[in-house]
Amino acid sequence: MGRLPPGLYRGFAYRNQNRILSPTGMHQTRRAAMSQSSTLYIGMDVHKESIAVAYVAQTHGAEVVSLGTIGTRQGDIDKLIRQLRSKSKQLVFVYEAGPCGSWLYRYLMKQGYVC
Repeated sequence: MGRLPPGLYRGFAYRNQNRILSPTGMHQTRRAAMSQSSTLYIGMDVHKESIAVAYVAQTHGAEVVSLGTIGTRQGDIDKLIRQLRSKSKQLVFVYEAGPCGSWLYRYLMKQGYVC
């Protein structure tokens, strides 16, 4: 077998100036491809008056991103979900099990999220 042409990426996609040519020939931007194909894992450290939040994408070598702290009201959780839904359609939540986090588990499960 001869050499692979420049730009052949893992045998299935050709990358050229932030555009991806998939095997089906459809062009997408890198950002669109990442947001559509990736699951975000959201870690939450729940305290009485605040929740520390960080997330990481499922993709290999993804970096953990800390969002800092948010409040403990349902409105704060809804705002977080809206913010993260813009990054990925598939969200998986992980929280610290304990007396401060049990309401959060019930709320996220009621909303239809994996927790």
